[in-house]
Amino acid sequence: GLLFSCLSSFAQNKQQASDTVYHYEDQYLYKQQHFYNKWKKKAMKHKWSKELFKILLDPPTATTPSCLKQIRSSSRSLIKYEGMRIEKINFRIVKPFGLSKNGLPTDSTDNKLEAFGNKVHMVTKEHHLKRLLSISEGDVLDIKQLQDNEEMLRSLAYVNELFITAEQLSENSIALNFLVKDKFSWSMSYQAHSLKAHKLKLYNKNLFGIGHYAKLQYFYSPNKYVVNNWGIEYTVPSIGKSLVRASTIVEHSSQHDKYSLELDRPFVDYKTQYAGGLHVNFVKNSERVPTNEIAQFPNSINYQEFDSWLGVSIPYDLEKKHKYARYRKAITGRLYRLRFTKTPDIKIDSNAFLLNTTGFLLGYNVSQRQLYLSNMLYNYGKVEYIPYGHLAQLFVGGAYNQKHTEAYIGGNFEKAYYSKNHDYYFLLR
Repeated sequence: GLLFSCLSSFAQNKQQASDTVYHYEDQYLYKQQHFYNKWKKKAMKHKWSKELFKILLDPPTATTPSCLKQIRSSSRSLIKYEGMRIEKINFRIVKPFGLSKNGLPTDSTDNKLEAFGNKVHMVTKEHHLKRLLSISEGDVLDIKQLQDNEEMLRSLAYVNELFITAEQLSENSIALNFLVKDKFSWSMSYQAHSLKAHKLKLYNKNLFGIGHYAKLQYFYSPNKYVVNNWGIEYTVPSIGKSLVRASTIVEHSSQHDKYSLELDRPFVDYKTQYAGGLHVNFVKNSERVPTNEIAQFPNSINYQEFDSWLGVSIPYDLEKKHKYARYRKAITGRLYRLRFTKTPDIKIDSNAFLLNTTGFLLGYNVSQRQLYLSNMLYNYGKVEYIPYGHLAQLFVGGAYNQKHTEAYIGGNFEKAYYSKNHDYYFLLR
């Protein structure tokens, strides 16, 4: 097919990406336009479907999805500033519904339904996003580290789109500018299991605009052991600046009574030296157990779970052929403890999986990972990260209870490829 290449420059920030060439295949633009027009024609038959169509879909163009958007959202377009001091980090937050101008989102809208959605939406707070970053004002710009932070921001459930630019303030300093388009935070679901049984769930993925996740659910079931079933889940994305995610769950249902607490700090970027997590689970009157997904008991099991892990990065020679790939060697360990406090009778030929169990694993991990930015065919205007690279793991461990002891040894190897020749929008370096 016919290929068009475009080099994008941004006079506003006085930066160029002359080392990057974006290719766009004309045949796919035609296919997308045909698909878009087909559904637009159907949506125009009703007022409600017309408004919904405007909210969900943007027309595919050669400029919006591929050229302008990709280069403004790629950290690697800022290579010329690498090594400079980050004097300022600025965030501009755009509400979830609005018109686009020159390929960039705005708060402006002429749609009443969109305006109402923006009004009830909780806008993300700038200080919250700054707290999630592993880079700070005063640091030296590291493109690989910036890419890790960009990937983290894009993965947030309440972030729809992200654009990064840099403004040179002096010979050796810059300001990093993040333009973030919010994703609508409220959602609700309802299920009718019969004429009498009903389930209602209410979610907010960005409570108070600081990334807190809240979930409330209620299940009315008059024919069950518990008639009024309810559950609460609450998650804090980072405790202060620690980047430790905290989550708690409380449930009272006909299946169990559950109290859960989880703390988790991942390898935030390729410079992270330590990571780990802790999960504590208290369950009463349960129908099921973690060691057997098939067996069911009439609300007669009480148990406690303790699951923890720790990871330590090992210094790795980064002088590889892929300059902007992230390499990591790490040693990881896991300790798991399952303790039953109430069970049916345990015999030689039955319920042997209800024994108190302790397990542990020790692993050695080597990984190389790189990312390409790409637009999927029908995700109009949505930039996706496509990872590729490899992961090799070797692990040993064991588990024991009152009856027997087992030992484990295993390995895992994964390799992902990115084929730029089969993608609809892709970049070459």
